Amino acid sequence: MSEGEKQRIAMARLLFHKPRFAILDECSSRVSAEMEKEFYTRAKEEKISLFTIAHRVSLFKYHDRQLKIQPNGIWEMLDINEEVLKKIENNYVSTNSDDSSNN
Repeated sequence: MSEGEKQRIAMARLLFHKPRFAILDECSSRVSAEMEKEFYTRAKEEKISLFTIAHRVSLFKYHDRQLKIQPNGIWEMLDINEEVLKKIENNYVSTNSDDSSNN
């Protein structure tokens, strides 16, 4: 079974059981953007609170808050809104374009 298939089964199980909350660690890294959108939309409709651990900027739009934890243990909780999403996306684009120019 592929990693994407395993993730889709895990998503289906979560939506079937409808817990109050779920902690997800890179749960959609091997599925399409369309499948990812469907999953997060359905989870929100079912009122499942999701705590997502991920490195992909595309997931920010499915969340209301971001918990940032620094290596020294200092943390902060940030609201995610349209302004924050634009900053994150702009930072991501500029960081990746800098990386690609060095190759």
